[in-house]
Amino acid sequence: MIKKTLANSFIQLCVIYSVLIAVMYFGVISRYALHFQIFALIIAVLGIFAISQYEEIKVSKKLYYALFALAILTIIALRVIPYLNSNIPLGYDAGIYQYAIEHGLARNDAWIVTGPTMEPAFLYLMEPLKLFFSADFIIKWILV
Repeated sequence: MIKKTLANSFIQLCVIYSVLIAVMYFGVISRYALHFQIFALIIAVLGIFAISQYEEIKVSKKLYYALFALAILTIIALRVIPYLNSNIPLGYDAGIYQYAIEHGLARNDAWIVTGPTMEPAFLYLMEPLKLFFSADFIIKWILV
């Protein structure tokens, strides 16, 4: 009974989620007003019940693995796309990290070494990495 109720509410929640995304897109509500990632997680859990309700459709595990791999690739692609064809790291934090990687331990700047800006472990870990890679490569392809 509960499983059927959860499966039936899946489609309704998908419609509500789509409407909320559209309303947010048109600027009626702020994108920070609701935690869409939590709502999406709830819909995904309910989607498991909706998929398992249909016994006549046999879904192979390969499909689940393929969807999981597609989700991971999408997440990675969306994080990497802004850095493609860009010589300058995006954002204020990337500039701080670049300066810390290039000059952190060499200059002993107080705001980096003793301040709350950088962890000492980060600075010591970057020392051997910058022997093999440039600061831009570390920021764009290792830290992203």
